[in-house]
This record gives sequence, C-alpha cells and structure tokens, in this order.
Amino acid sequence: MPADEDKPYFEYGYERRLMDMACADYKNESQEATAIIVKKWWNNHKTKFRCQSSAFNIDNGNILKFAVVNGFKTFLETIVGTYNMDINFIDPADNRNVLDYVNDELKKSTCNLGEAHPKVKVLKGYKQFLIDLGGKPSN
Repeated sequence: MPADEDKPYFEYGYERRLMDMACADYKNESQEATAIIVKKWWNNHKTKFRCQSSAFNIDNGNILKFAVVNGFKTFLETIVGTYNMDINFIDPADNRNVLDYVNDELKKSTCNLGEAHPKVKVLKGYKQFLIDLGGKPSN
C-alpha cells in the first residue's frame, strides 16, 4: 500500500518505488511527464530487475516472469497501462521474453498435467492477458 500522503497519486506502493528509482518528481510534475521519465528509466534498466526465489524456476529471472509466477497481474497491467513499459524484451537469464516463458510453461504443463489441470488454465489466461497487453513471441 502507498503511504497516506501518496494515496491520491499512487494506487500501489511499487509505483512510488518506481518513481523514486527513476528520479521522477511526482510531486511537481504531471502524471504524464513522470510516466515518460519512468518509461525511459525502464528502457535503460529493464534487464537488470532480477528475482531469486525458491518459488521461481529461473535463476535470476526477470521481474515480469516473477510477476506471472506469483499472480501479480496488477503489476503487469500498471507497467504497461500506466507507464507504457516494454514487456517484449529478451531476458538475458534465459533468452526469452515473458510471453515466450508463459508459452513454454504452458506447453510443459499441458504435456505433464493435462489440458484440464488448473495450472494449465491459469497459464492460458496469462498468455491471453499478455497478448492483450501487447506481448509478442520473440521468434
């Protein structure tokens, strides 16, 4: 949750952290101006956001894939919808973008668990969700 003084501006606490990391002056600039600053910052640093977790199957994988694994749809919606950030870049950790990752996980899960398994349904939902956000396979 955002701090009380940030509530009119930020819906989620991570938005404030993004602004701080990008050195965007959200108190004195418009949302449009700060969104441009955050997008430029993201374009320079997007491959550096790494996650290590026992619940994540990619060593040092990108934060976008971590968001999928942990069901953080609102994070993905915010970075694309509010900040127009690129989600189609190749993650150096595994040479795939986030949609490639979901497609590969969907293929493995369908083969191992069957079409009707809940995980398969969730992954299909994420695949469509990412496509709706502008996600494209890298190959």
